[in-house]
Amino acid sequence: MSRTRRYQLLYVLAVLILLALVGLTCLWAGVAGLVAAAVLLVLPGRVGGYYLGDLFRGRKLIDQLLFNQGIDASKAFLADVQRQPWRRHFIYCHYAFYTWDVEAMAHNNIGAGHMELGDLDEAERDLRYALQKDPDYPLPYFNLGVIAYVRGDATAGDRLILVAGEKGYTGGQVDRLISRVAETYARLQARG
Repeated sequence: MSRTRRYQLLYVLAVLILLALVGLTCLWAGVAGLVAAAVLLVLPGRVGGYYLGDLFRGRKLIDQLLFNQGIDASKAFLADVQRQPWRRHFIYCHYAFYTWDVEAMAHNNIGAGHMELGDLDEAERDLRYALQKDPDYPLPYFNLGVIAYVRGDATAGDRLILVAGEKGYTGGQVDRLISRVAETYARLQARG
């Protein structure tokens, strides 16, 4: 089982536990318990969203096809993390399926933006850096596979897409659902 699938299973388990705890708290403490549970569930995400804002904004802009702005936001996030390395720990206020490394996420976003702009060499550089940060992160393998296909190297493209699948990204229904949730979450965090 890939790390990605383990993260997905742990996420489902965590959600079930949280729902059970919220339900028990509401039964035990009534409306006050519901308010306390809501604050405890929402507050960490809002704080994390503040310190990871440009990461989420970069993802949102790339999803909106505003590639240059998404690249700029992701680079601004990387600069913030270089100046204030403690920011990277706020990813634990959120749930990540593919990687917990915020720098790998930002470099994948930058690479995806460059790929969409046709800057394949720059895209490949950032995607490979994302893999240096986290070799088990499946999305950069997938994106590198797309680049290989665009360059006419179907053998390398097939190999990279296969690796992405082995690492947990197949592009299937679960991955599309995860991508949709991540897009929505990025959009909500970028507003905050």
